[in-house]
This record gives sequence, structure tokens and C-alpha cells, in this order.
Amino acid sequence: VAQPTFTAHNITTDADMARSVFAIDVDGDGDMDVLSASYQDNKIAWYENDGSQSFTAHTITTSATGANSVFAIDVDGDGDVDVLSASYTDNKIAWYENDGSESFTSHTITTSTEGANSVYAVDMDNDGDIDVLSSSETDDKIAWYENDGSETFTAHTITTNTDWARSVFAVDMNEDGNVDVLSASVSDDKIAWYENDGNQSFTAHTITTSADGAYSVFAVDMDFDKDMDVLSASYKDKKIAWYENDGSESFTAHTITTDADGAFSVYAADVYGDGDMDVFSASYHDKKVAWYENDGLKNFTARTISSDADMAHSVYAADVDGDGDIDVLSASENDDKISWYENSGLICNTGEVGLWGVCYSIANTNKLDLSGNGISGKISTDIGKLTNLTELDLRQNKLIGSIPSEIGNLINLTILNLGENDLTGSIPSEIGNLTSLNYLSLRRNKLTGTIPLELDNLINLEYLYLDLNSGIGGEFPSAFVKMTNLKLLDLRSCSFTGSFPSEIGNLTKMETIDIANNKMSGQLPSSIGNMTNLSVLSLFNNDFNGDIPTSIFNLTALNTLFLSYNELTGSIPKEISNLTKLTRLTLNNNKLTGEIPESIC
Repeated sequence: VAQPTFTAHNITTDADMARSVFAIDVDGDGDMDVLSASYQDNKIAWYENDGSQSFTAHTITTSATGANSVFAIDVDGDGDVDVLSASYTDNKIAWYENDGSESFTSHTITTSTEGANSVYAVDMDNDGDIDVLSSSETDDKIAWYENDGSETFTAHTITTNTDWARSVFAVDMNEDGNVDVLSASVSDDKIAWYENDGNQSFTAHTITTSADGAYSVFAVDMDFDKDMDVLSASYKDKKIAWYENDGSESFTAHTITTDADGAFSVYAADVYGDGDMDVFSASYHDKKVAWYENDGLKNFTARTISSDADMAHSVYAADVDGDGDIDVLSASENDDKISWYENSGLICNTGEVGLWGVCYSIANTNKLDLSGNGISGKISTDIGKLTNLTELDLRQNKLIGSIPSEIGNLINLTILNLGENDLTGSIPSEIGNLTSLNYLSLRRNKLTGTIPLELDNLINLEYLYLDLNSGIGGEFPSAFVKMTNLKLLDLRSCSFTGSFPSEIGNLTKMETIDIANNKMSGQLPSSIGNMTNLSVLSLFNNDFNGDIPTSIFNLTALNTLFLSYNELTGSIPKEISNLTKLTRLTLNNNKLTGEIPESIC
């Protein structure tokens, strides 16, 4: 298996002493733009991506004297991306207000950070607006600036007990719901974190004083144990390290490399989307941008991306070209350069497909279960090449983007589970090609739209989960009543409307129907009584009206009947006594009248 290669592309060579790089969609057009801070020309700039990775330079300011750091976020909550800077010579933290058309107005937050090195922004006090943080070396200070909601900022010192504070970062370190702060300081070789008590009173905790020339700090869950670990870059000992959090904020140091000569910057992202956090560095003296591949057991293999970033100062990672994998960016001081490095993706042998860091044999891969592995990014269209798959289980991950239509090539699938991710877009009609499917789950995503008519081809389907996709809706689909082998239909908390077709009674093998929390209406058809295997019928919180059909009480296998929060009228039929297996019944919040049958009293 060949590892991904990174191809260098220059964005600009006109950032005089480039010190910092950042990437975000500045103009809201769906592609990744890039920002820079450059020291010698006092410049903060952004580079507009045209969608084909051709970048147009736009200057935001040339008044950030000794610009050291750039960050971007929606500071004023108006839906567009604003920009922040830290500049060394004028001791300034500033933000640049985006008017929505990428015209920026400069606002000074403070000029009292002596030797400002780094800026970061997040909601520190949980009041719904964005606050700002800084590190400054001459006054040894880590500070935060409280936004009053109208972008007036009040300065608060977190600590002055750092020697040459170089880097600041903020995240909830101890899972108490409060944002904590981290710092790297050069002259005391220290990585520290500052515990926020919820009232923005901070207690200092030292992680290490053995990062010789500590220059950069970052935090992420490195070992997938649901707590925040910490990374550092220290330039005097050429070291990239990570500090393993035991869950109680006691940290164990692990060296990733001591071969990053002049390590100035560290970042982490999942290169393959395989659930393992990889690490990136920029090192000043060896002109190197590198990444360190995590094998899943926290063993790291060093790989050079570039050794042509002259005095590399900053590294960042993002999907610049929108192809679903992580690209890398750098700022290098001596060549005035902002670069991005295009990730080729995993390169596999002939007859193999690369997915989430692994090459799979097209001929021999029959079952693929990656559930609960923390895999991320988009589902590659190459998934459609694994045409011998009978089972595909990607549930409980961090997948984003749309379901690729190529999944319809997997005509041998009997099980398809994409549930519990963050998938968006509509259900592709090509899923209707999967006529061997027995089990289909798309539950708990962010899918939208109506049900494709082509799904009525799924005549072998027994289990269908679409629940907890509030954007899926429309009239109750006719496709469902043609799936005559269905045993379970879960549509709860979607947005289906209209009434049940009378053909619902054709689903005689049905055991569970859950359509709670939708917008369905009309009378319940008497044909429901044909589904004699039904054990669960959950229709609560809809707008069904009319009488409860007595045929429901022919369903002697029922153990659960939820009809509450509808517009049902009439009396409760005495035939309810036929439901001898019934253990759960709700009828509240309807318009029922008459006496309650003795059999349920």
C-alpha cells in the first residue's frame, strides 16, 4: 500500500515574513479559503478560492504592525466569517468585521498585550457570544477579552506566570461544560492549562516543563477515549510531543519526534478519516512540513510533506479542495510563502479500493463493518466498487456529506447500515437498485427530502429505520406499502404528512410500526387489522382523527399501543379487551368520549 503523497501548491509568495496560516470558508460559497498573517508587511490577508483552488489575494489590513497570528470566526453573530489578528510590535489584538460581502472594518480589542504572539476565539463564558484570547511574550501574559454581546470587549488576565508566552488554545479539558485555556511558553519550557470554574476564575495546572523552547500548543482527543489530550511543538529540543489525559487531567508525556529542527507549530487531524488522529508540524530550521501517521495504537511514523518551506512557521490542515481528504497548509517566513499541499489520497494496488486508510480487495471483500470506529469525512464514491459486498455497516461514526449514488452499485447487499452519523442531503434513488436488501438503516442523520419512488423495488426488505431525520417527509410514501416482507418500519421523529393508505394492511408480516412525532393526519384505516403479527403500534403525536377502528383490536399479538396526542374521537371500543398481551397503552390528549372499558381499568 502506498501512503498518500502531498503535492505542493503556492497560494502566494507575497506575504513578507509569513508567520501564520488559517483556513475557513470566508465568503460562504462552499469552498475553503485561506488567511495569513505576515510580520514584515504588517499584513492580514485572505485568499479567495474559486472552487478550483485558484486563489485571489485580498488584503484585510496592513496596519497590524508585526502581524504574528490570524484566526477567523463569526465574532458578531451575523452569519458571516470575521477575522482576528495578534500583532507583536503594536501590542495589538484586533478583529475585522465582515459586512457579508468580504469588506472588512478594523476594530481594536486591546493594545495592552506587550509582544502579542497568538490569538484565539471561542465563547469563554457560555453567554452565546464569541470572546477572544491572546498570548503575549514581553508581559508573559495569557488574557481573555469578554464580549458583552455588542462586541465591546473587557480584558481579563488569566496568568502572567509564563515566561515568553507564545501560544494560546481553548477547549473544555475536563468535560465540565466550561472552556479551559492552554498555553505554551518558550523560556520556562512550559505547557500549562488553566481550569475555568464556570465563573471564569482560572486555576493553573502545569502539564510539563520539559518542552525545551515550547512554542505551540494544541488539544484534541488523540486516543479516542473521550477526553482531551494535548500536543506541543518545542523548537530547542526539536520535539513534537503529546500528553495523554487519563480522564482526570493527569497527563503522561509521549514523544512523537525529536527530528523537527526548530519545531514552531503543531496541529492534528485525521488524514485518512479512519478514526486515528494524525499530527502535523512546521519546523523552522529544517524548512520542513511533516505529518506523523498514527497507526491506531499511538505509534507514529514520520513522513515529510515538504522540505522547501523556508523557515516554516505555521501549519494547518483542512480539506482545501473538497475531495473528502485532509490537505495541509503552511506559512514560511524566509520565502514569504503561503502554500497548500494536496493530499493524493490512499494509493492502492490494482484490484483494491482505498477507504478510510485501508485498501480493500474488490474481489474478496464481502462484509465491511466499521461501526463505532470514529471514521470521519465523506463516504467516498469508490465505495461503489466493492460490488461483492453483502453487508456494509458504517453506523455510529462521524460521516458527513451526502450518500453517494454509487452505493446503488452494491447490488449484493443484504444489510446496509449508515445510521447515527451526520449525513446530509436526500436519499439517493439508486438505493432502489439494492433489491436483495433485508435491512436498511439511515436513522439519526440529517437527511432531507422525500422518499424516492424507486424504493418500492426493495421487495425483500424486512427492517427499515429512517427515524430521527427531521428533514425527511412528504406524503406517506406508496413505496412502503409495496414492501410486503416488512417486519419493522421506524419513521419516528421525521416529517411525514398525509394519511395511511388502505394498502397498509397488505403488510401482513409487520411486527413493529413506529410513526410517532410526525405530521400525519386522517382516519386510521380499518385494514390495519390485517397485520395480525403486529406487536408494536406507535402513532403518538400526530394529527390522526376519527374513531379508533375496532379492527385494531383484532391484533391479539399487540403488546404496545401508543395513540396519544392525536385528534381521535368517539369512545374506546370495548373490544380492547381482546388485546390480552397488551402491556403498554397511551390514549391521552385526544378527544375521546364515553366510559373507559372495565378491561383496562
